[in-house]
Amino acid sequence: MRKLLITLVLIAVAATFADAGQVIKRRPVEAGGGGGRTQVSDAFPDDPAARWEIQWGAFEWAGGGFYKTESGGGGGYSIYNTTIGNATQYAYVQLVDTNGGPVLRGTGTAADGYYVVINFNGTVYLQRANGSGWIADEDSATLSFAANDYMGVTIQGTGTGTTVKIWKNPSAPNGTTVPYSKDAWDNSGDTSPDAEMTGTAAAVYNTGTYVGLGLDSAGVSFDNFIGGGF
Repeated sequence: MRKLLITLVLIAVAATFADAGQVIKRRPVEAGGGGGRTQVSDAFPDDPAARWEIQWGAFEWAGGGFYKTESGGGGGYSIYNTTIGNATQYAYVQLVDTNGGPVLRGTGTAADGYYVVINFNGTVYLQRANGSGWIADEDSATLSFAANDYMGVTIQGTGTGTTVKIWKNPSAPNGTTVPYSKDAWDNSGDTSPDAEMTGTAAAVYNTGTYVGLGLDSAGVSFDNFIGGGF
């Protein structure tokens, strides 16, 4: 009976913190297994300020599980403050207000710059940004997201060979939200992306190992964020 009570207490404690920001160390997987080395996640059950580092603009915790660019500002970019140790990355996020998307390849130093995938009014953009805000659009593609849709993104390659692939509401391989590979979110249904874009030759955008969230306008909310490296 004593062992049963201890087990029940441990289960309750685990459930209490299950949605908090997490850093999960994963063993490298075999080809075709689906998964990443280090994965970060946040369902925003509380104020996430201690887990995130603002790179430009302003973010605030909206309560009820949302993280958003402040309504009084001009948007913002923010990275999860734990490196995933890899520049070949994936990110997955719920777009509560349809707009916005992941930050990719942040270095942890805002002035260095990073990529941002932005959904805005039926178009997805691959942008470059830094601690002063938006720099330039690298590429774009037509793809619409509705409120509360999920965006899955992978990035691979360097220089002009940088490729960003985007999936709308991707299915979950092996019962997880970790993509099957950098080229296929799922090995059965979502093998081809819904959009694909290419990046820049600038060296600073080749090596960043942080992921995050961003938008270049105000008042946009995010939920259920996951990021990792291959």
